[in-house]
Amino acid sequence: MRKLLCLVTLAGLALTSCQKDPAVDPKQGNGEPVTVCFTTKTPQGFGSLTRYSTADGAFNSAYGLGNVDFAASYDFRYIMEVWKEDGSQMVYRDTVAQSTPADANFSTRLVPGMYKVVFWADITTQGSTDDLHYNTGTSDGLKKVVMKGSYFGNDDAKDAYTQVVAIDLTSAGINQTITLTRPFGKVRVIATDIMLNLPQAPKKARLTYLVDVPKAYNAFDAEPRTDLLFAANTATNNMDIASDLGVAPNTATEQTLTFDYIFAPKTGQKAYNFEVQTYLGGTPITQTRGTGAKALTDIPVERNKLTTVKGNFFTYAANFTVSVDPVFGGNTLSLSGTIADLQATLTSAASTWTGDLSLHVTDAVSVATNIIIPAMPNTSNLTITFDQPNAAAVTFDGSAYTGTLIVNATSPFGGISANGMYPTAANISNQVFNGSIYTSITGTYTWSSTSANMVQTYSTNAFGRSNRFSPASISSVTFEGKEAIKVTVDPTTGTAARGGSFNTNFYNTQGKQIELVNPSTGNWELECSMYISDEMIAGAKPFYCGLWAMNSSPSIYPILSFKNVNDDNTTMTTPRWAIWDNSTGWSDAPLAPPTAAGWHTLKMAVNGSIIEYYIDDTLIGTAASNPADLPTTTIKQVALQNYNFCSVIGNVDVADPAYSFDAYFADVKYTIIP
Repeated sequence: MRKLLCLVTLAGLALTSCQKDPAVDPKQGNGEPVTVCFTTKTPQGFGSLTRYSTADGAFNSAYGLGNVDFAASYDFRYIMEVWKEDGSQMVYRDTVAQSTPADANFSTRLVPGMYKVVFWADITTQGSTDDLHYNTGTSDGLKKVVMKGSYFGNDDAKDAYTQVVAIDLTSAGINQTITLTRPFGKVRVIATDIMLNLPQAPKKARLTYLVDVPKAYNAFDAEPRTDLLFAANTATNNMDIASDLGVAPNTATEQTLTFDYIFAPKTGQKAYNFEVQTYLGGTPITQTRGTGAKALTDIPVERNKLTTVKGNFFTYAANFTVSVDPVFGGNTLSLSGTIADLQATLTSAASTWTGDLSLHVTDAVSVATNIIIPAMPNTSNLTITFDQPNAAAVTFDGSAYTGTLIVNATSPFGGISANGMYPTAANISNQVFNGSIYTSITGTYTWSSTSANMVQTYSTNAFGRSNRFSPASISSVTFEGKEAIKVTVDPTTGTAARGGSFNTNFYNTQGKQIELVNPSTGNWELECSMYISDEMIAGAKPFYCGLWAMNSSPSIYPILSFKNVNDDNTTMTTPRWAIWDNSTGWSDAPLAPPTAAGWHTLKMAVNGSIIEYYIDDTLIGTAASNPADLPTTTIKQVALQNYNFCSVIGNVDVADPAYSFDAYFADVKYTIIP
């Protein structure tokens, strides 16, 4: 058999070479070799920005290759094997390594026939094509890709890609582009109860599997091998706990503890049981409010998807949520450069990039800049992070972009100055600013006396940061005709379950909050819908829930709520609307409570130095809440609150160890009034 090998690094040159080769003429036959050309695609680098490394602060446990520092340590290796269709013989193998996960191109000539072509792509040491984490060099080739050495996790250099295609060369050669995907799912574990005053600060974490875990993968059959396993009780290496929270910045209450890649079946999910243990140095931690290691069962793993386990790992409450995300952030490439580099890269990415894209602006923006976000049909999530405080405004024109825009910025931001980040396209489905999600931001984004209204509308998944204490759950649901936010309290977050310094009535108020984007120092309105149920109208059990606005310095805490307890929440009274003012405390609103279940609009508005309170557009009260402060500051956070009456300290009349209550909110909106 005659064989011609040509490897080139530019996709365009490779395709031209294939297309001009007469061997692809369909008239070929009579057993003469035909040309086979493949372009393999995985996440790639391009443009003038440079890859962002973990040391630079771009590490994110939702990503894969995006966390790997190719510039300093690694190359990306592609392997192609050609097998007879029945798998009885490998007839060709070639390997190419390059400095980034850009497209790779293979070309050879094969005798006409039926074949399977198997691809594998992984990470190698710079300057080498040798196996690093996976042994691929046995006589079985890619039928037996085996993890090398002892088991390890918490390393994105474990990321790899594969694909297998059947080809028919009986009448002509082929020229195909092949998109590789991961042969495994990624699992990450995030603690939602890491608090600044834990008696012991966790330094390391690891994951121990309680069942057998695949050690090898058969890329020809596209299945994990069942004959090569790591036995139950295999543990990952310890991970130094990183500052990571998915797309949002790290907070004082949530932290990624550990992550791993697991070979997954071709279709469907496979469930795994494992245990998560945290360490202070080399000593396992048993928190005074916790139980040490936490066992998790039936955690689903699905190929090329991200499984996230979030919950309490340091408190007694066993609250865990498990999600399988089809958008695996490993297709996110993190790049860094100037504001000019940012625009150049976006322009380049418009037609060439597939997957999520994360861009960092490393220099302070000194001149007002409008960034054009072009149509990016293969990008669902665009993240832009500003590493320095900006001295000038940045705006975004996304009229052609239909994905999610995520902006992270350092101060000045959020009302400190007018130099904020403002998208100008209403069709951007989600806009995420410093971790808070907005379904729409419309209007003219200046803060002069002539500016038009600016409206920020919050989606149901915007409220992610705990206020006082995290409720048992907060979820997005469809309820009574609205896309609603459901805030649940129950015994898992009651006084007995919290323990320690959280064992006070103060932490019975439980909710989630968002940070406002460049809030006004002038007039504003804040409103939401809250559902008043038949149970609340009847008033047979205690409840207290409502809308809070906040600024801690100087102190402004306007509150509008519906409740049936006294001012210190220890004695039941009749259901009523109530207002909180810093100067006077609680006051009952002169408005009769509802007589039928339904949605009601709660609104508070600043009018000069007065805060006005409305229910269903009816003015129910005013309060001069620190009037001297209102012209110079504003609210910075908005929270949706529920109160947990499981064990109120000081009065047993309202305490119920089995207490649970669901509060429903919707249509949260903040408007700046010129």
